[in-house]
Amino acid sequence: MLGGVAGVVMFRAAEQLDVDHASVGASIEGCGPACADAWTRALDERLGRFGLRVAAAPPEDAPIVELSLEPLDTTEGVHEGQLRVRARVTLRLSTGGAPGPLVLDAEAVDRDAALLLIALGALDMRADSLADEILSTRGVGTAGSVLELARADALTRARRAQPAYARAVEAFEARCRQDEARVARPTENVSCVTRCASELRSARATDGSAWVQLRRAAWAIPFEDPRDVQRLDLPGQIARWTANGELEIHGQVARETGAALGSRHGVFAFIAHHERASALTLLDGTERVLKRVEAPRVLARPAPSPSGRWVAFLSAEHRRGVAHLVLMAAEGGATRDLFSYVEDFRWVERHGRELLLLHVGGAELAASPLTRPTRDAGTTDTEGYEDEPDDFDLVEAGDPLAPPGPYAVLLDPLSDQILARVGGRERLVRGVAGLHLGTLIATYAAPSTQSPGECGVLFHDVASAAERIVVTPACLTDPALLPDGSVAASAIVTSEGDPSATDREIVVVSPDGALEVLTANETDDLEPSAVGSRAVAFTRRLPTRYARFPRSAACRATLAPRAAP
Repeated sequence: MLGGVAGVVMFRAAEQLDVDHASVGASIEGCGPACADAWTRALDERLGRFGLRVAAAPPEDAPIVELSLEPLDTTEGVHEGQLRVRARVTLRLSTGGAPGPLVLDAEAVDRDAALLLIALGALDMRADSLADEILSTRGVGTAGSVLELARADALTRARRAQPAYARAVEAFEARCRQDEARVARPTENVSCVTRCASELRSARATDGSAWVQLRRAAWAIPFEDPRDVQRLDLPGQIARWTANGELEIHGQVARETGAALGSRHGVFAFIAHHERASALTLLDGTERVLKRVEAPRVLARPAPSPSGRWVAFLSAEHRRGVAHLVLMAAEGGATRDLFSYVEDFRWVERHGRELLLLHVGGAELAASPLTRPTRDAGTTDTEGYEDEPDDFDLVEAGDPLAPPGPYAVLLDPLSDQILARVGGRERLVRGVAGLHLGTLIATYAAPSTQSPGECGVLFHDVASAAERIVVTPACLTDPALLPDGSVAASAIVTSEGDPSATDREIVVVSPDGALEVLTANETDDLEPSAVGSRAVAFTRRLPTRYARFPRSAACRATLAPRAAP
């Protein structure tokens, strides 16, 4: 064994490292001594993989790794008693250029602990690129100890891997540029915005206007395996389409969020997640947590009312459980269950009243739409983990209170009065678009036993209960109401110049039945919403490449001019 060690020492003698050439310094601003000490130890561990070390007194010519933390705001955390801190982070070498700062957030028991998590997150993303930059400038000298020989061996192996690492970085950046270039075909009247490794999604506001939720991310390529690209989530953003087709940032949200927006009074609501907890959070100038739940209970799809006085959201015992529509005041306080088996909903207005338009899923055993559930939506009771609705009035199949398929309901949430109920038997509701001049508008599909394959748009006059339908060549999903009463939706249709016949496109169905296909692409186009009177915003879902590249883009299509009636 000793002979083997001696052989290694003799074989590596030419590659021994002068301790000064392996040393770097560390400079930290913006967090306390304990935070700085913990981060320095983490930096030493990460750089040690490459034969480098952080020295307390580095040589004068040694590079300095500089970390700067600038706290931006502190808000309530998802967990009771914790804080969420958002900070601007700059991590760079004193000898090199300054990469753009990151904005990161973290939740912990106090401010310094959150800042340490933020600093460690920045290190996770940039440690390998920092090591690559140091290796490119430091030479290899000679020294005598076995420890230094091991460090020299690690440095030599890292140097040999540098060309492959550089090629991986270049290939990744090229792939990002390709994805950004191909989100919109030249033949389409569409403009799109995408960012590498981030997800941009169309978000329909309470008043029907189009916003964009940016789930932002940065990327890091590990030196040891450049194929294993890592994704680091950043705090999200909420943006709005401007008149000239650009995105204007309006607010920041937590990293892990599901956003729904109400825009008339600048009120935003979103669900923030952290570990096994979720929090309904309102952003209306200040950020306030309205409700917290622990897993397996989940919250989803929060939506402020048009006036900003109320927030409606979905609550379930677990991710596959029955979804209950819940109402609470924007100022906080008690919650109230409104309806069960809700798939989707919209706030609408009629005669000055704020109403809720619901898409309710059908079932052989369903909750009575006229009977309020007895369970408080705020409870943390996790019994009844199966999907059986044991705490609701069960209705026999065929009972008029329980249509056998999905239906739509127009509900006054303050009085519990049902103003209209549509579909569920002859026409199965697939989605609700909105309320236009007293007419409830929804998309439907006929039951397979009656008119197989028939799909279309249903127009129901709330006052007279008169109905008419427009049959469409394909079934519509994600319906959105346009200002003129037309419906924008997503559908599998084929038009001239479309390179794929199996993906979803954005279409517009006018009240007179005319159908306009807005997109022709090989990607799925989803979640349309109105941008003024002559444009539609939507989400374009890109092919997934190991979840390391752009997954979706925010797009905007202009409607063709229409002749006056």
